Amino acid sequence: MLSIDSLLADLAAEGVVTEPCQLDNTVAWGEDDRAFIILQGTALLRDSSVFSADVHSTQAFEAGDPIGIAETISKRPWRSTFTFKEELQAVPIEGALLRQAVSRGSFFSREIIRTSIQRIFQTEKKPNANFEDQFLKVFRNHYSRRSYPEGEFIYSPGDVADRFYFILKGAVTLYTANNAEIGQLGETDFFGERSLLKGVPRGSYARAAQDSTLIVLEADHVRAKMLEESALVRLCILAGLKRMHLMNQLRFSHIFREPIK
Repeated sequence: MLSIDSLLADLAAEGVVTEPCQLDNTVAWGEDDRAFIILQGTALLRDSSVFSADVHSTQAFEAGDPIGIAETISKRPWRSTFTFKEELQAVPIEGALLRQAVSRGSFFSREIIRTSIQRIFQTEKKPNANFEDQFLKVFRNHYSRRSYPEGEFIYSPGDVADRFYFILKGAVTLYTANNAEIGQLGETDFFGERSLLKGVPRGSYARAAQDSTLIVLEADHVRAKMLEESALVRLCILAGLKRMHLMNQLRFSHIFREPIK
């Protein structure tokens, strides 16, 4: 499993990250090409896209959470607004170092990061034509194929996160624990990586939206692949997945629907 704290300690020992800095409401986010990992304090993300232009949804970012990691890696403009009542202590990481580390990562890590960024900003999916071939080649001695009929649950909240899933055929819908639909995935998409890499139980439902064939990779093989990466690449992966999780909370935590049958 991956840990922000242990990765920051490794990067500090390598001299990759500098001393913590203090952030306040006067920070011009994104102007100096840096991302941050919060050490102490709480930053409140305000977003008007969930309800209307006049009503903001908010999400707290706390110790161990990233600020600007997705924007800095992808060189997107910062459109998020953070506020906090007192100074925030955070570790800054230079954008050039982040992007260089990602470019040197494996195809597997790059695709996890790319997909996380797409899901964070809810941008149109851009298929990676080479990923399926590379994935099947690298893990050819380790994966299995499983078929799920339409309507069958692949996992539910509280289940052990012991597998990574790649959709070979069909479609899968993801739901929050409150049964709000997060999104629908199709062929060449993958899912189940966040809980697996964090080493925590599943926090959502995954259900076959139609008869589906999935490539299933056991957790040990995914984690072994991650250990081949630099500490900075692993930090990018974990921070990207955490930001994705926080954005899902922002967008869907207020929605409660009837239990899935």
